[in-house]
Amino acid sequence: MNHYSYRICGLRIESTIHLPELPLVNGKAPDFRFEVLNSRKLPNCHWVRQFTLDDGDPWLMVGGNDANFHLRFPDMAHFQVDTLAKQIQCHPLSDVATDAITHLFLNTVVPLVVSHQGRLVLHASAVFVEDKTIAFIGESGQGKSILAAFLGRKGYPVVADDCLLIDENVPGFPTIPSYPAMRLWPEALSVLFNRGSSLPAVASYTTKRRLGQDKGLIHFKPEPEPLFRIYDLSNDSGVKSNGKITVKSLPAREAFMELVRHHFNTGLETHQQLEKEFQYMGRMVNSVSFRRICYPRDYALLPKVCEAILEDLLSE
Repeated sequence: MNHYSYRICGLRIESTIHLPELPLVNGKAPDFRFEVLNSRKLPNCHWVRQFTLDDGDPWLMVGGNDANFHLRFPDMAHFQVDTLAKQIQCHPLSDVATDAITHLFLNTVVPLVVSHQGRLVLHASAVFVEDKTIAFIGESGQGKSILAAFLGRKGYPVVADDCLLIDENVPGFPTIPSYPAMRLWPEALSVLFNRGSSLPAVASYTTKRRLGQDKGLIHFKPEPEPLFRIYDLSNDSGVKSNGKITVKSLPAREAFMELVRHHFNTGLETHQQLEKEFQYMGRMVNSVSFRRICYPRDYALLPKVCEAILEDLLSE
C-alpha cells in the first residue's frame, strides 16, 4: 500500500491516497494517519450536532464515542477520528468519487480535527498585503474567497482560503497557511482570471473549481506571519451599504461575537477547552484590529472595494 506524507494547517498527514492539492513533505513522524477503507460497516455513534444546507437537508452530523469522534456526510462518507491513536479513517457510504472524499477531508474534516485539538481555526480567507496579514470572516457566500482572489490577482500572496489557523503558542497571533489552493465558482473565475470551467473541478457534487499556484495566476505564502487585521463581511452588509463602500471599526464586543460565530468547532469540546478558546479570542480582540466592511455584492465594484481596504491599511 502506498503512503504519502503531506502538510496542511501545520499538521503532517500520512495518507494512503494521493492528495495532489497538498505539498509533499519528508522526515518527521506524522501527526495523523489518513486511510480510506472499503468496508461499509459503520461504527456506532451518538450524534450530538447537525449542520444543514440552505434547503434544510442535513450536510454534516457530528458525534462522539469514547476517544473517537465521528463526522458523517449523508450519502457520501463517514470519517472516524481517533485522537489518541492519531488516526483518521474514511468509510465511503456509496460509490462516491475520490475527489469528493478528498474535498471533504481537506476542507471540513482537517479544520475540525485541528479545532478539536484545542487550536483556533477561523472560517476565514487571508492575504498578505503590504507586509501585513489580513483576514476576511463571514458566512458562506459573503465574498471571502473572492476578495482574497482579487488581491491575489494583484500580486499579493494568498495565505488561506476558507480555513485560517491561528497559532496561540506564539506571540503576535501568527497565521498558519492551510494549503496552496483556492475554491471559486466558475463565474468568479471568469471575471477575475478569464478562466472558468477550464480549471479542475473541486468535487463531483459542486460546480466550484480549484485554483492552485501551479496555474501561475496567484501565489501563496507558505510562512506564518502575525495577523494584523480582520475584516468582517457582515451578513446584511450588502443591504446596509446603501450602494456605498464603507469600512468602520468594529467594537470589541461585536468582534468577539464574530470570532465565536466564525470559528470551526465540533460541539464536543469540554468546558476547559471552551474556556481556553474564549480566553484566547478575548486576547485577540484586544490585540488585533477589527473592521466591518460593507459594500454591494457586484463584481464591477471589486477594484474599488480593494482600494478601500488598501487605503484603510495604509492609513495606520
